[in-house]
Amino acid sequence: MKIKADSLLIADTTISPTYSEIFRINLSFNGAGNYALAENNVTYKYIAGMDSPYFPYQLDSTYSNTFKITDYDVNAGIIVGTFDLRLLKNPANSDVRYPAIINFSSASFRLYLSK
Repeated sequence: MKIKADSLLIADTTISPTYSEIFRINLSFNGAGNYALAENNVTYKYIAGMDSPYFPYQLDSTYSNTFKITDYDVNAGIIVGTFDLRLLKNPANSDVRYPAIINFSSASFRLYLSK
């Protein structure tokens, strides 16, 4: 996770023989508080196995997607918060190995800023 100028980027990449995924949340950062999530703020891509391209998911605009930073300690370089979001499989992806909906429900994070 990084804060650069006024942007907060939280990213995770998992790569394994079974599945791989990319998950990013990118926001215009202004400290603790609630943040609105839009399609361009969230990236999620998933792949079953390691031999296919990643398949993208999109933010479900009919769901009440939330992201909240509850604590931001500048001196310790720590950000704490919660999020709740729903992602929908791209309609072009008809592969049944991929779930139609992915939920991150009542998720929490405590992250250290990279320098």
